[in-house]
Amino acid sequence: MKHEIFTQAPMQSSIPEILFGNGSWDAGALWVRFEPETNNEWIGIFTGGVTGFKNQKILFPNPQTILVLFNGAIYILDQQGRELFELEMNDAWTDLLFLKERGLFCAVSDFEITFFDLEIELARIRIPFTSEMVVTSYDAELLHGKYSDGLDWRPFRIDLATLKLLL
Repeated sequence: MKHEIFTQAPMQSSIPEILFGNGSWDAGALWVRFEPETNNEWIGIFTGGVTGFKNQKILFPNPQTILVLFNGAIYILDQQGRELFELEMNDAWTDLLFLKERGLFCAVSDFEITFFDLEIELARIRIPFTSEMVVTSYDAELLHGKYSDGLDWRPFRIDLATLKLLL
């Protein structure tokens, strides 16, 4: 599937537009044209998220699914029907990763990492007294990151087989 991110609202066209998020078409929305292999192109307008957040990422974990991170909100879309698998998750997410080897994706915020299998939340990991968390890398076995307690940065790892935190 091909996609194109617009820096501003595109000119009116015959391409269907689908709104995701809070229901208002504001100037800060993310406009993306999706071109599936079926040639049934459409434009997704993503308007949710947290005011002041400026992050975006689009992932295609499999031929049926689109994951969109925009301004802290995550959308799980079906490429064919363009419907949400889940309601918008609006928890000020800072990053979104797809762990292909495990068939999981993880949503990262400053305070927690949540693992999903596209439809069901599997684990939510929090480190107490954390002011910020960052995932730095991952492989088939472990997810590596660092967290700040407000003074120092400390490493952490998460075992991807058990989804347990290893400090």
